[in-house]
Amino acid sequence: MLNLAPGVRYKTRIDGSLLFFDTRSCRYVSVPSSVAGLLSQDGGGATSRRAVRSLAEALAGNGLLADPGQPGPVFSIPSPAPLEPPLDEAFLEVTRRCNLQCSHCYQQGNALPQQELGTQPLLELIDRLAESGILQLKLTGGEPLLRSDLPELISRARSHDIATRLYTNGLGVDPRKARCLAEAGLNEAQVSIDGLRDETYASIRRRGILAEATAGIAALREAGIAVILSFTVTEANVGDLPLLDDFVRTHRVQVCVSPYLDYRVLSCSRGPSRGEFPATDILTATLAAFTRLKPLWTRKTRLTQLLPPSWFSFCGAGVTSCYITCSGRVALCPLLQEGFEAGHIDDLKSAWERSPVFLRLRSTNVLDTPACGRCPHLVWCRGGCRARALIYGGDLLGPDPVCCWMHGRLTGAGEGRPQTWGVP
Repeated sequence: MLNLAPGVRYKTRIDGSLLFFDTRSCRYVSVPSSVAGLLSQDGGGATSRRAVRSLAEALAGNGLLADPGQPGPVFSIPSPAPLEPPLDEAFLEVTRRCNLQCSHCYQQGNALPQQELGTQPLLELIDRLAESGILQLKLTGGEPLLRSDLPELISRARSHDIATRLYTNGLGVDPRKARCLAEAGLNEAQVSIDGLRDETYASIRRRGILAEATAGIAALREAGIAVILSFTVTEANVGDLPLLDDFVRTHRVQVCVSPYLDYRVLSCSRGPSRGEFPATDILTATLAAFTRLKPLWTRKTRLTQLLPPSWFSFCGAGVTSCYITCSGRVALCPLLQEGFEAGHIDDLKSAWERSPVFLRLRSTNVLDTPACGRCPHLVWCRGGCRARALIYGGDLLGPDPVCCWMHGRLTGAGEGRPQTWGVP
């Protein structure tokens, strides 16, 4: 009998593997489908007993087993998933309002409050997501902190043992607000700071000051919330990247650096027009930052990277995760909303299981894509970002050209070599 630590959940995933996930620390143990099958065998044969012992050692080594005498869930073979395939995580856009006007943001930030779901509908949605079996809820916007009920939403998710991550610009987060978020149960906060000098920050954000955002990071860390610093590289801030090293180490945060995605052409990228590929200096600087800061690089895609490289699943969009807009529409991801809607939250099961957009992704094997199927880096990137593949490559089910460029340089290969790029 395996007594799991409080907050640890487990579920069968799309590939038949078994995932144990600590919703407090976000640590996990993944059991391959072949071993998961042994755990369900009756009779307790020698092979089955060895599998249980190995699992117990792995769980204990990651702090996922209860201490002696500590109450916690007892492991039993999971029931069939409420949704097929299992839904592991969801982005929940709680607002499109924002207190900034960032020049590179994909959100318009002009949605009126009455266009947003109210507190009670959102609480009921979180309850339904809990019933669907999700392990993690990612609260995004706009700026989620503009909603006064945000701690209540976080608390509801945590009452279901769902891990939570907040996407924020960090403005207005003082020690009191950070403690309130921590008491509600917030696990992680991803704070976007796209300039490390006052003048760069001001030119991109158009409002706010860098010192206030930095103070927000410090308050979140002091409250015990893990922080990820997000930096989108553009021509306006590429010169600030050398300052990033000291910043992330001083503030003890993880980091995620990405080249700007030309989302503005998304509506026409389904036709002959495509986005302008990032300039070489931006890609080179991004790659250099990754090389220098690799030990501090976030592993936000860690759960999808546990899956075999059979799907386009860099972030799990449409395969293990979905995006829910502030008005309740179910879509593919934050960038792929218009034209990629799957339905409404009133019928989440139908939207997830029957959407042509989602089914198309799940029925396509990335190994059958020539550029990706023979790539040695496929295990990390799974074909890369679907939005970048569409915007820069013109094909939702094609390779991500930014990944190809990055990994080609990382391994010393030429630009034309079909390589890919992911977050290790």
